[in-house]
Order: sequence, then C-alpha cells, then structure tokens
Amino acid sequence: MRQKHNKKRNTMFLYESLNRELAKTIIVNDLDKKSDIVNIIKNHFSKDTVLYKEMQIYSSLLEKDNMPHRIAEKTLYEAKKSYGKLNNEKIFLQQSSLIKEINTTLGKNFYSTFVPNYKNIATAHQVLNAELTPKDRVILEDNMMTYMMSAQNDKKNVLQPIDKLTFNIFVEKFNSTYSDNLLKEQRELLSNYITSFADNGLELKVYLNKEIARLKENLQFAISNYEDKLVVDRLQRVMNVVESFKDKTINRNLIEKVLGVQSLIGELIKNDD
Repeated sequence: MRQKHNKKRNTMFLYESLNRELAKTIIVNDLDKKSDIVNIIKNHFSKDTVLYKEMQIYSSLLEKDNMPHRIAEKTLYEAKKSYGKLNNEKIFLQQSSLIKEINTTLGKNFYSTFVPNYKNIATAHQVLNAELTPKDRVILEDNMMTYMMSAQNDKKNVLQPIDKLTFNIFVEKFNSTYSDNLLKEQRELLSNYITSFADNGLELKVYLNKEIARLKENLQFAISNYEDKLVVDRLQRVMNVVESFKDKTINRNLIEKVLGVQSLIGELIKNDD
C-alpha cells in the first residue's frame, strides 16, 4: 500500500512555498514578513546544508526538458544513487528545525500555499523516500520519467509575468483614481494577480470566486438597509456589474473593476462603523 505523502517532510515543497510567499511579500511591501522568510531561507538552504543538497537532487528530477528516454532513465538512477548517500537522520533533524521555524514565524496556514507543480514534487518525494511495493515503485518512476521526457508548456497557454514597472504603473493609476491607500483586500487581489502567471491563473480564480461572493454579500446587505432610493438604485447597478464578472475573462480590465467595487465596499463599511 502506497504511503500518504507528507508535504511537511517534502523539502522541495517547503522551499517552493517559501519562495512563493516571499514573492507575495515583495508585491504587497510587507517588509517584516519578507525579512522573516529571507532569514528562514538563508538559515536552512545555504549551500553547506543537507537540505540544499537534497533540493538539488529534487531539481534534477523536476526539469521538464523533453529528455530522451535513456537520459531520463539515467538521471533517475543517478538521483536515487545520490539521495542514498545523504544522511537521512540529518535531513529529518534539519527539516524539523525548519518546520518549527515556519510554524512559529509564518503559522500553520503556510502549508496550504498553492504550489503549481505540487503533484510532481510529491511524486519525486515518494520515488526518493517512500518504502514502496515493486508495482507502486515502477508506476511512480514511470510517471516521473514521463514528466522528465515531456516538453515545456506552450508559452501561449501560460499567463506571462507582469514586470515591476508595469505593476507600479498599475498601482499608481489605481491610487490616483480611487484612493491614496490600498485596502488589505485590494493588496491581496493585486498580489494574486501579479503571481497568477506561476499557475496559469488558478489561484487567482479561486481567490476571485471567494472575493466576489464577499462583495455581493456586502452589496446585498447595503441594498436591504439603505432607505435612499437613489443610493439603492446605484448599488443595484453595481450589483449587476458584479454579477456579470462570472462571465468575464480575467484580465487587467476586470481586476480594475473588482478593485473599484472593493473600494466602494470599504467606504460603505467605514460609514457604518
């Protein structure tokens, strides 16, 4: 029976999650959290650590580079051989220290971070670590090699990253249009938007579904409680716009509209306090 994958003991998952969280802190300018994550990475993934050496072996298996079958097979063999030379007890102790620091500094919600390549990272972990039946090992190693032999994703089907200059112009335009300071939920939206290229927009879609539901709930509450008919009519028009979001393509124009509704809801909540 195949062992259940433990993401907390998957060094590559922890490293990828740290870097993804680091990118978000840079976008929203959370300097304290950024410093915490940088220190964690420096403390546990410097070149003299066993976790760094372990991560390098993972990386050799996770290169999606259209490898010929012979090269993929040889790479897998050498990766398993190199991994066997590492000190498992030392890996466990350093992982425990890393997990403790993550729990203390970043909280246990850290482990729910979306990592786009998670399935293959989990497969690599099981190939290198798990005690498997011969059948399970053959299946997992075949899946790993299939991944290594596959070509990179077609760039046309992947959202492209937004460079820092474009992002700064985008935020500046929003600030000049709506307010001098971004709300917490607006920073979260921008953070998900900027990092959406990494997972082809999947995490952004999940975030938008939840955020649009929150906006609709707040609008409906305001519509039910305002007595001024003119205000109610305007709020209803906004509600109609929000309802239409589900049929829209996620792009910069849609993000700007959501940011505008977030600003409106922020004002409504502030006025009710």
